[in-house]
Amino acid sequence: MLHFVKSRRRGIFIISVLFLVTLVSMFVGAAIELAPWAFKRANSQSEVAAAQRAARSGLEYALARLRIQNGWTGGTSRQVVVDTPQLVIVEEQGNVIGLIRQNGATSQFRVRFNWQDGGPARDGMTDAPAAMEVQLPLVSYNNFLSTVEKDVPKADGSGYSVPATPTTHTTVPAFGVYLACEGRSGDWLNAADSTNPNPAPTTFGSMTTARVETVFKVNNIGQSVTPAVAACASTFKAVFPPAGTGANLGLELDSADNGVLGRLRSRQDITFVNGTSPHNLTAAPGKQGEFRYQTGTGAGVTNQGNVQQTAEVATDSLYKISWSDVKQAGPTNTLQGGVYTVWQDGTLHYYDMTQAQYNTFMAVPANQTNPGLPFTLPASVSADFSGWPAQAKLKITGDTLVVAGTATSDLVIIPKKGVDAGAGAPGGYDANEVLAGLTQTTPFWDGAEFDYEDGPTPNLNIAGLMQKVGIANGWSGNQDIGGGLVVEDSNIFDPDLKHISGNIPATIAAINTQFMPYMMAYLNNPSTVLSASDLSALSAMGVSGGGGGLNELPVPDTTTPQQLVVSFEPGAGTTSAVLSGPGNVTLGARVEGQGGSITAEGNINLVGLGVNLAAASSPNEGVSLYTKKDLLISTFDKTLNKYHDVGLKGVVYAWGDMTALLGAAGTPTADWGEFQLTGALVAYGKDPDLLTPATAGKVELTAERANLKFDSSYLLTVMNALPPGAKLGRVWWLEQ
Repeated sequence: MLHFVKSRRRGIFIISVLFLVTLVSMFVGAAIELAPWAFKRANSQSEVAAAQRAARSGLEYALARLRIQNGWTGGTSRQVVVDTPQLVIVEEQGNVIGLIRQNGATSQFRVRFNWQDGGPARDGMTDAPAAMEVQLPLVSYNNFLSTVEKDVPKADGSGYSVPATPTTHTTVPAFGVYLACEGRSGDWLNAADSTNPNPAPTTFGSMTTARVETVFKVNNIGQSVTPAVAACASTFKAVFPPAGTGANLGLELDSADNGVLGRLRSRQDITFVNGTSPHNLTAAPGKQGEFRYQTGTGAGVTNQGNVQQTAEVATDSLYKISWSDVKQAGPTNTLQGGVYTVWQDGTLHYYDMTQAQYNTFMAVPANQTNPGLPFTLPASVSADFSGWPAQAKLKITGDTLVVAGTATSDLVIIPKKGVDAGAGAPGGYDANEVLAGLTQTTPFWDGAEFDYEDGPTPNLNIAGLMQKVGIANGWSGNQDIGGGLVVEDSNIFDPDLKHISGNIPATIAAINTQFMPYMMAYLNNPSTVLSASDLSALSAMGVSGGGGGLNELPVPDTTTPQQLVVSFEPGAGTTSAVLSGPGNVTLGARVEGQGGSITAEGNINLVGLGVNLAAASSPNEGVSLYTKKDLLISTFDKTLNKYHDVGLKGVVYAWGDMTALLGAAGTPTADWGEFQLTGALVAYGKDPDLLTPATAGKVELTAERANLKFDSSYLLTVMNALPPGAKLGRVWWLEQ
């Protein structure tokens, strides 16, 4: 019995051992069988990681290129950008191929901007050669230099082309970029080099891919400047209708930049007049704002709780945009300087004159039928009278350079009888304001010369008033009027000379028996107040303002600024229409358009109707208005006795002062205009390239209400490259 039990135990033990041996054999066999697959899986994971690293590296390269050249879209002619044992990068016709060699293995990144659609009509690029084609349905899209959101097409056509009617893959914001990069890895890439960076995968080689898509947007341009939507070297003054005459009468600050306040800065003082009580300075809903001034008291500013006051720092600067940074029109299309006028019969006429000369000329009845000189418009400018008499349109379809005529390099486009800038305009006072100015107590005779710029109000047009006297008396040439007093300039008080020189004699009353009794009364006693009958008598003489010629003339013609439009309409194949002038540019018409800008070495005067102008979306063209002197915008519509609106997108920049008149005291609030700006407004006050102190830089804004929205991306378009401190914000990221 005992023997039987022992034998059974030995049997169970032997069976257990055999079972374990069998089980171990199975595991060992399985391990031997599975080992190659494990090695393959580990190698595959390594290739996935390499492909992912390559895709990210391609994005970093693209962003680096965009910082150097913000209009970059993958190059044009073939260029081997990098050729080292570790890294190769080749660009050609909008496609970018990179090779990365690490630890004996090669990976590749590929970025495509080219639509491969058979020609440059839509993407601006010739198709890349077959060896550089990137057969990827995702097409990168550079929108850094555009002011509007754009659709990004999908390359789902034949041969990975973008079809004529493309599918929208996503959208890219204004001043943003959509980048798609494919990373690839595999043994078949080992033979790739700079001469053949994009070999086709072999049948026997494995290929691993990864993709990264992302959108970036510019957040600031990197200048060491406290960003502001409006900044000036002198004072900032805003005038609104009285409280109780309307809603939201005041200035609203806004910003399109994440983390950047809507900000108002003055190197001197900020003054507000009137506006909604209790707040005439507010921030856009859900936003924060700030205002800063260095001297003064900020009189009249009543800020809402979300708009904070901060002291302006003396060492802080304003955005510096040099004249050389701004795109100027070249000599391809030139327009001769002078005065272009539209007559009531729907015809365009040209006079080789300054505006002051034209005013003097047309004030003489015998000259009012003179048709002017023959002229030819350049290919970039066309006159469209098809809508006359409701509208005549001057279309500017491409870059246009004003060149000097015999008499002037200024450009003036006005109705035949001129244009009235309304009350309060520098160089454009109406009769009542000029006459009222004569009752002020500040002398405009300094004992040496009679200078109308030293008048009781800035730029009071005494010369313009005296010019009417001269015309009435038939003066011409330098006129000795007795007692050593000489009227200078053959054109009689040309505003470019601005003074009468000599000593005031007792015989000055002989200048004009009608006007000078009133002038003498003032000169003898600056506190003299003209009586109502005196004012009436002067008005009867037709005495009016118009320093610089911004007043209507006594010409029998019915054409008004309401009938004129200067429209910027970039033509096919062009992205901008820049009007550049070596002198003053005066447009007495409605000014409108997308992709347009005006740059002038003299003053810019936009007078007589509204303005709706957006800057171009190409390199160096983020500027809407740039002047080396002063900017005047007056939307006074004399026909309707009201003011129109202003809408500007881009950079508005002046070396001198800026004045925007969209209303006037005594005018009903409903007849004031609204002022809207998206971008940045800078009154630098001097040549930004000089180290001398600013001597100007005043901003005066009169409007029913104003909305100023900061967007630094418009500043970006002025520059070819992003400054070193520029910040790009990632909007979204997708990796697969």
